[in-house]
Amino acid sequence: MTFTGGTAPLATNGIFQLLTATNGNAYQILGGPGATNGSGTYVYTNTGPQTASISCTDSGSGVIRTLQLFFTSTSAGFFYSTQSGSSGSQFGNFSLHPGVVLFLGNVKFNPDTNRSASVLFPANGTPVSLSVTDAAGYLWTLNFPADALGTPTAIVMTPFASKDSSAALLPVASGVKLEPDGIQFQDGVRLSLTAPAGALSNHPAMAMADGNGANLYFVQATNLGNTYSNTLYHFSSSSIFNPSDAQWQQLEDQYGNSPNGVLPEALAAASQAILSLTYQYPPPQEPPDCGFTCLDNIPAVYPYADTVFTKEFTAIQNLEYVLAAQKYLTGQDSSAVLRPEIERMLSSTCFNIVDDIFKYWHSDGLKYKAAAVVANRINSVDLQYGGGGRASWKGQLQSWLQGPVVDHYINNIKSKHDYSAADAVQLLQLEFKDHSVDPSAMTQKFASALSFQATIKLSLSGTIEGAEFSEIASGIINITGDPVNVFPIAGTNNIDYTSGSIAGGVNLHLPLSYPQRFAMVFDGCGLAVYSYLSTPGADLSGVAVQETWQRGTGSYTATYLESAFESAYMAYLITPPVNDYIYGVQTGVLENMDSGALDFIIAPNSAPNVLSGVKVELRITLDHTPQ
Repeated sequence: MTFTGGTAPLATNGIFQLLTATNGNAYQILGGPGATNGSGTYVYTNTGPQTASISCTDSGSGVIRTLQLFFTSTSAGFFYSTQSGSSGSQFGNFSLHPGVVLFLGNVKFNPDTNRSASVLFPANGTPVSLSVTDAAGYLWTLNFPADALGTPTAIVMTPFASKDSSAALLPVASGVKLEPDGIQFQDGVRLSLTAPAGALSNHPAMAMADGNGANLYFVQATNLGNTYSNTLYHFSSSSIFNPSDAQWQQLEDQYGNSPNGVLPEALAAASQAILSLTYQYPPPQEPPDCGFTCLDNIPAVYPYADTVFTKEFTAIQNLEYVLAAQKYLTGQDSSAVLRPEIERMLSSTCFNIVDDIFKYWHSDGLKYKAAAVVANRINSVDLQYGGGGRASWKGQLQSWLQGPVVDHYINNIKSKHDYSAADAVQLLQLEFKDHSVDPSAMTQKFASALSFQATIKLSLSGTIEGAEFSEIASGIINITGDPVNVFPIAGTNNIDYTSGSIAGGVNLHLPLSYPQRFAMVFDGCGLAVYSYLSTPGADLSGVAVQETWQRGTGSYTATYLESAFESAYMAYLITPPVNDYIYGVQTGVLENMDSGALDFIIAPNSAPNVLSGVKVELRITLDHTPQ
């Protein structure tokens, strides 16, 4: 229990543990800063759906302490405490744990944002690292393996600017806040601390806590030179304890193997918690929906693993915490005996839960991501504890990915004209790569689904030497996605001149046409379209098509369409041209959920250098025609 306020004469800042007997009504208080040890008898009264009270009578002094409890969950909440013979009070927060736990207290800190650093984890098979140094010279470093996360994520590490560990059993010398708070890793991330020479005492110890510094606990660390390192599977905050000999001795007396120490009981309780969860098969919680587009909140699936395995992960953390405390406080290490118990729980209870998730939701494309995160996390933790993982999950995830996941997006594109689904291609390609699956069949499906009928219409209108002039060319180009990369969506077809006239009886000789290459790409999230064209009025090598204009029996040749377009659309030239595409035009936004995907007109200023009185208009219409 942590009290953070109250009224005198009671202390208003401190920590203590209230231990109740499993049989009978005896209690014991283990006092930390601001509290004293005590024991006696208690009465627990349920006062409401989320409230209760505990009345504790000290066997030595007869003082009665009354705690009003307000639960915010089944295992945590707030309390308000009064004491007989005193006008003082205390209030704070509490958490419930089965058996004895080693509660080290809390550290309050202010982050030093001026010394903060960040890095984007790319999730493309590339490891990354990040370092910060606090004002006292403590260097903190994070090293991420290539497979730490399945999606690109911004990582932030911020050192403590100031710290208050008066409510902790040991003083904190330095610390960092790690963000995003609570994020879970598929593979262990290495956190290292290098202290300034001579800065640490004879008893440095690494610790983790919640993101706000609450609930400090030991973590096992290696020490090479003056660098202390441990492996993280989730983010919160990390600290380094730097106690004096006297402070360390006091902790050993209270928590160690001394006659009054609680370490042996804590080890037994942590081990029993693991055993009680072994070979248990509770039904799994339904995975959250999550996909691969920018509209999906992919990081939201990571807490699902903690939610599904709250009891199991808490039990593992508690046992690891006690094992770390045992090593720090006594030099003994029961890991070789107790860690195999963790692996048995993982390979029985946790494996079965994951198997059931696959069994119940394997046909739902939106459940895949959460299931994959859970399976990868459990496999990684099982390997960490000497197990072999569940090899069959890889094949099941591959089938799920290639079938229901891809089908979800293809069906949305084809039947709903949901063009935002195209945004999934890039992340799906990475996911296929991570699972060693050839993505070519997937990209071919997307390419066929993203087929359109593009209608291109070019219009010239105005005056030539004072005479009214008009010329129109139009045609249909069937465009489809690239089978390897999906984008660009492209095609080539002839554009036919449909009319042309100049006042005074001058007419364009028909039939006449030119080959037009057309391609487009679009942002699947914003649906903004960018179009590419070869030169209108020219062949694919850029040579202008000769137009024959007739008046009576006479005629002359010109290149009005090519010349006018080239002059008017100078601002849209691509330099240098790419694959015969000379012009690139920002072409509006797709009408999502509509087969009529686009109708866009661009009409820049008239062609000043060639046909100064002629307006040039380009109209592009897209109709979705999935194959």
